[in-house]
Amino acid sequence: MKALSILGGLGLLVCSTACADQLEPLVVSATRFELHGVATAASIDVIDREEIERSGARHLGDLLRGQGGVQVSDQTGDGSRAIVSMRGFGANAAANTLILVDGRRLNNTDLRAPDLNVVSLQDIERIEIIQGSAGTLFGDQAVGGVINIITRRPRGAEGEVQLELGSHDRQVQRLYAGRRLDNGLGLRLSLERRWSDNYRENNQLRYYNGRVRADWEHASGVIFLEHYQAVEDLELPGGLFADELAADRRQSTHPGDFNDTRTWNSRAGLDQELFPDWRLLAEFTHRRVETGALLTGFALRQRRVDRSFNPRLVGRRRLGSGDLLLTAGGDIESHDYRLTSAFGLQTNAQTSYSAYLQVVLPLTEAMSLTGGMRKAWVRNDLFDSFAFPAGLRADDQQFAGSIGLSWTPAPAWRLFLRRDGNYRFPLVDEQTNTAAGVKGLKTQTGWSVETGLEWTGSGRRLKVLGYRLKLDNEIDFDPSLGFGFCCNTNLDPTMRTGAIVEGDLSLGPASLSMRYNYIDAEFRSGTFAGRRVPLVARHQLRIDAGWQATPALGLRGELLAIGDRFAAGDMANDSARLPGYAVVNLHADYRWRSLRGGVRVDNLLDREYSDFAARTFRASTFSFETGFYPMPERTLSLYLDYALP
Repeated sequence: MKALSILGGLGLLVCSTACADQLEPLVVSATRFELHGVATAASIDVIDREEIERSGARHLGDLLRGQGGVQVSDQTGDGSRAIVSMRGFGANAAANTLILVDGRRLNNTDLRAPDLNVVSLQDIERIEIIQGSAGTLFGDQAVGGVINIITRRPRGAEGEVQLELGSHDRQVQRLYAGRRLDNGLGLRLSLERRWSDNYRENNQLRYYNGRVRADWEHASGVIFLEHYQAVEDLELPGGLFADELAADRRQSTHPGDFNDTRTWNSRAGLDQELFPDWRLLAEFTHRRVETGALLTGFALRQRRVDRSFNPRLVGRRRLGSGDLLLTAGGDIESHDYRLTSAFGLQTNAQTSYSAYLQVVLPLTEAMSLTGGMRKAWVRNDLFDSFAFPAGLRADDQQFAGSIGLSWTPAPAWRLFLRRDGNYRFPLVDEQTNTAAGVKGLKTQTGWSVETGLEWTGSGRRLKVLGYRLKLDNEIDFDPSLGFGFCCNTNLDPTMRTGAIVEGDLSLGPASLSMRYNYIDAEFRSGTFAGRRVPLVARHQLRIDAGWQATPALGLRGELLAIGDRFAAGDMANDSARLPGYAVVNLHADYRWRSLRGGVRVDNLLDREYSDFAARTFRASTFSFETGFYPMPERTLSLYLDYALP
């Protein structure tokens, strides 16, 4: 492809922070178990603790934007309503990009996007990004990719306090404390309080969370208990049509709207050696989320109770050409959903089961074959006061398989090729808001194929990757089916073709990195054949430059640029587009003993832009128009961090 040739040439001009003489990074996401440098046929990017601190990012959305082919659409600018997309998804990206915290699903079982703010950057050890489908190993919703957030574990006596002040009365306080005793007992505690008036009217945020974990590292494994709670009270200003945006981009069109959410999450698990080179891992998770909201004048109450049990057996066997790695396991999940609103009562009791197997087989010392399969079943017991007053039973089962080849012809080079199946079951609340006469949505299915090469040198790394993703029965919301209030539907077949180029160069105190992402996402047949998939930009570029001026003073600048997009729900591509934009952010930090202070300026050039837009029905004109969600202009953040020496 011509695009890939151009990107390959561009990538050769720039090179990422990996070094050939360093120990290969720890990764969990390749086998669902922590191992060094597993040679699976997948592209995995790792953002380590050092890079997180250097970035100066205020929240997870800032950090992920542009990394590993990630597109982020933000409605508020503070990350509280950010949608993370990989491989070309729009408003439905939250159900097609799987986000994990220590292997636990952060994705919701309903339409609400995962809350990226549940994990403070202060708590994160590293982030692993699997580019492309991973339906065999991770199952439902791992369509465009997987983001696995690994939290910190205490290794001694640790403590950290961080204070932050910023524009729009932003106030953040964070506390992290951890202790590991000689007998293996460990305790970790983190607390966070975040207040902000945010950029727009009626967009005040009040947020608190707390996390505690206790574990015991003994001679043959680990057992742990952890609990997390969060309180979020957020006012929702709504979208602005073009004339409203021109008149006052900070105004609220729904001054009374809000969303108040309470979350409780408890988890217990173990990692136990059964015999040499074989381990049993298992976790049980219980999560309850309760929400009270007022949306466009309609009150609602929502409750979700999710339970999951995730056992797996991981083993390795030494062969003449290398280590054979095996992962076999199952995922058992149940979800109880209840929504009460002016439109009546909706409930869904959903249960899903799946079993999977993945094998990494060394063919030679330089080449390995990765293969796997998964079988999944789902059951829905639905009730809707209007659509299904007598109830509805919806069952389905799916199979996903994968195969890939990884080849290392020389220590600095790796080439890979893989094909992976994927699927997405309808969410618990998608089945209850469909067009008249539709009795249950079909399961979304598809496959992806990708190939790429990676080159690593001293202080340099280059990656060039190309892919194609085909989907049938993709599930999305089409506002034209019900005057903006309806409906969830199965789309005509879609296809994404794209390329990613990543490169970094490190020269002493200076560093330069580049991430370019190209996606051609379109309908391949049906009513909208040839039209672009809404809310997906064809081009995205991120350039980071850093300079360690002195051992204590670090400076960093980033350019984020993204092309134009059609608004969410605009399948016909006939409404006003969301314009592309480019912003510049600067960050400086200074360290003195155990203190670290810093300043970050976002949107340095004071651009006026929006990062999210949706096609919606406007009653005053009795027509569909594009509603925009404006982002803040220039903002300033100051922080001070104290860590135990």
